[in-house]
Amino acid sequence: MERTDHKRVWCARLFSRPFLASLAAAGLISGPVLGQGAESSASPDSKFVTLLGIHSATVAPSGILFGGVSQSFNLEGDDSEEDVAASLGFGLGDANNGFGLQFTATANSETDTFDSFSYFGLKTATRLQSAAAPTYIGFAIDRIAGSGAAEDVDEAASVMLTRFSSMQAGNSSYPTIATVGAGTHVSDLATEPGVFFGAGIGLSRNLGMSAAWNGEWIELGTGFKIGAIENLTVTLAVADALNETDRQQISLGLSWFIDAGQWR
Repeated sequence: MERTDHKRVWCARLFSRPFLASLAAAGLISGPVLGQGAESSASPDSKFVTLLGIHSATVAPSGILFGGVSQSFNLEGDDSEEDVAASLGFGLGDANNGFGLQFTATANSETDTFDSFSYFGLKTATRLQSAAAPTYIGFAIDRIAGSGAAEDVDEAASVMLTRFSSMQAGNSSYPTIATVGAGTHVSDLATEPGVFFGAGIGLSRNLGMSAAWNGEWIELGTGFKIGAIENLTVTLAVADALNETDRQQISLGLSWFIDAGQWR
């Protein structure tokens, strides 16, 4: 196999199964935490909003430590394939009044199908003060310093625009998040530039749903907050929901965050 083909195969594996799951785990921080920064969680009756499957132009606030684990199941083929991914990260700065920075470390466990790998990601974002609704622009670099199976995979850069708003239905208001972006490694098995977009809505204080196009397929996702445990979220996502690429997959994730400032 030529080197280029080898890299294409690993890019496909990183994005279609374990990377997708780990991205969902890391991306959970944009709902429960950044919703507060965007004033969508300001009241006790606020609803939970999240967006899974793609990058959004949101970062964890300064002092927030977050983590996530997820398990993915490939639904295609005679035998199901399972992968476990984990992400850890923290936020610095203030995206609402300047620039925020988010650092994430991601790892995937070794299985019969995929070798183990790890890599780092950096994302920065700032709020557009002139926008009527909370709107952020962000820039991310992923797959930095990859090891294991990701050692020879190129870094990936993307730019995103995210807007928080609300939808009125009768006497009820539902918070929404919408993102559009473009990246260097999005389409054609994550080897070519492409665009991605998606939206999420908060249906209740403990339930949010989203839909996204990641440049290859549609991903449907939902997030659950567990009762009074404010910093814990469970997610369920279906990748390639319409089975357009024969890589349909279900991912189950658990994420948490801690405000390190409370320890001072």
